[in-house]
Amino acid sequence: MRRLLAATGLVLVAGTLTACGGPPDDASKGDFCKAIQAAPTDEKPSQDDVDDWHDKLDETGTPKDINDDERNGFEVLVDALDEADVDDIDDETGFEDVVKDGGDRKDVEKFFAYVAKTCAG
Repeated sequence: MRRLLAATGLVLVAGTLTACGGPPDDASKGDFCKAIQAAPTDEKPSQDDVDDWHDKLDETGTPKDINDDERNGFEVLVDALDEADVDDIDDETGFEDVVKDGGDRKDVEKFFAYVAKTCAG
């Protein structure tokens, strides 16, 4: 889970983004958790790894039981991964400053709480 949270720190770099259309909202919990667990595990992943994870999340989407705030957090993450350029990431601070908007940042935190609850074990 620590590696997942480190990789998802990417979302803190992209700023405030909104999704157009968006990924599916009817994924099975198994497929959703498998897509989440496909996060790059390197401290500083390659651009290809980030792009591959984005594609996996975008294609899979979320389960139906996710609430609106959690879903927004997911969409912010997917958008941030789409815009992320790993060469612009500071080696010391990593991805810690990606989403600065209070609402989006809170929704991303809610999304990761949903992930922890849904994909635990």
